Amino acid sequence: MPSEAFGPTETGTVAGVRRNLPLPPILVISDRKQAAVSLAEVASALFSAGCRWFSIREKDLPTEALEREVQALKPMAVAARARLSLHGSAQLARSLEMDALHLPSGSDVLEARRLMGQGALIGLSLHIGDRLLPAQQAALDYATLSPIFPSASKPGYGLEARLSEFQDVAEHMDLPLLALGGVETAARAGQCRDYGASGIAVMGAIMRSSDPGPVFREFLEAWEAQR
Repeated sequence: MPSEAFGPTETGTVAGVRRNLPLPPILVISDRKQAAVSLAEVASALFSAGCRWFSIREKDLPTEALEREVQALKPMAVAARARLSLHGSAQLARSLEMDALHLPSGSDVLEARRLMGQGALIGLSLHIGDRLLPAQQAALDYATLSPIFPSASKPGYGLEARLSEFQDVAEHMDLPLLALGGVETAARAGQCRDYGASGIAVMGAIMRSSDPGPVFREFLEAWEAQR
């Protein structure tokens, strides 16, 4: 799909690699088990509120059921000029004809880029302490770094990452970093930007709301206020 089909992007060249992140750089990640309404209702509300980046993270769904979710959300994303991403493997993303992919920690990012092509939007989950080689960073458009705050979805998950640690990683990596993990309030979104985040990734606070649009706008306003 040509880039003109999507909304505004943030263009930057890092280590000679041109990267485009959706704007606003707020990645909303699905979790139907937490969701107060259907994923289609969540997506519709988010796109109407200005969200331009939504990722389907339903790893326990059988492929046929996952494909139904993807096919239901694709037209909505196209109409909103938003990126619809998949948390999973490059092989699965290709089979579902998706052009945006978020890989789990430890994935072969070079192979994923080869399979998905240069036009795909590809990210990777990182945890504090993970390291990437320059070639791996060049193959990615972004990474999420977690955990930043204690998270309801991951209680007791490792040690809480301090924002100063996040800032240190962001300053020493040639890759845009999204803060992930316990970003449950708009105030925390602003804090993440203060400490060098290129964007944020949000799940629970939006999924648990029966009216996700206003919740998303709170995050967006807090993010934009920290310019």
